[in-house]
Amino acid sequence: MNPMASIWYGVDPLAEKYTTTGGYVYTLNNPVKFIDVDGREWTQTTDKNGNIVITVSLNLSFNGDFSAAQMENYKTTISSEFNRMISDASDGRMSGVIKFYTNNKDIVQSLVLTSDESSIIAGSTTYMSSQVNVNDKNGALKDYAIVATDVSHELLHTLRLAHPFERTQTADTKLLRVGPNSYISTPSTASNIGNNVMNYPMITIDGKTSTSQNALTKGQLNLMLKEIELRKQGYGIYKYNNKLTNNQNEELYSKYFTNYWDQDQWPGYPVQKK
Repeated sequence: MNPMASIWYGVDPLAEKYTTTGGYVYTLNNPVKFIDVDGREWTQTTDKNGNIVITVSLNLSFNGDFSAAQMENYKTTISSEFNRMISDASDGRMSGVIKFYTNNKDIVQSLVLTSDESSIIAGSTTYMSSQVNVNDKNGALKDYAIVATDVSHELLHTLRLAHPFERTQTADTKLLRVGPNSYISTPSTASNIGNNVMNYPMITIDGKTSTSQNALTKGQLNLMLKEIELRKQGYGIYKYNNKLTNNQNEELYSKYFTNYWDQDQWPGYPVQKK
């Protein structure tokens, strides 16, 4: 029997970030430890100006009666808002890109925009699959910009960014609980934490509520970069390896998928009471 060879179309597009590894080395030459289904759901690259570009690739679908113009407007607004949020938080040193696909079998990340006039839930995420309702709790269509921030919220959950009122993940999102839906900030907390994209509008911080949740903190940006690095190592997605035993696959599945997504294993710790 002739040995089977893997033939690659070219150099890994992220090779310049890992010059000591080599551009043609699959999963750092360790396919048992590092499983690369596609490697591109979330990526970070550096442009010619030295600025970091965060890119998320996803399969987008629509559930409901949407016109072609509406679908394009949602895609445009979502992309623009995602980029603005990252750019503002990084003082223009970072940008964000969303690549939309339709039924691309190589892309695990997915987003469904649904028109559900009976639902009071703005959105939900399970692992790397997100759904966002374009209608508000009264059944009326939301503004495109509001849908875009709801989408950003759900997409960031797929990088294990949590609600600041539930889990402290960075110093600049730290809150202390003083009552039901009531919190206070700390000296390290970002001044615009009330407008954080991962917050809820009914949450009161320092006695105030906000009308928009469309901001990120620098700490959250750094957390995103760390999570993207984990994704490149195979965490978050696991594909059964026929060359391994069932026990080996179960161990790897537990490490790279089950434990990774366990909420108790997410970065940070539960918000504390004052």
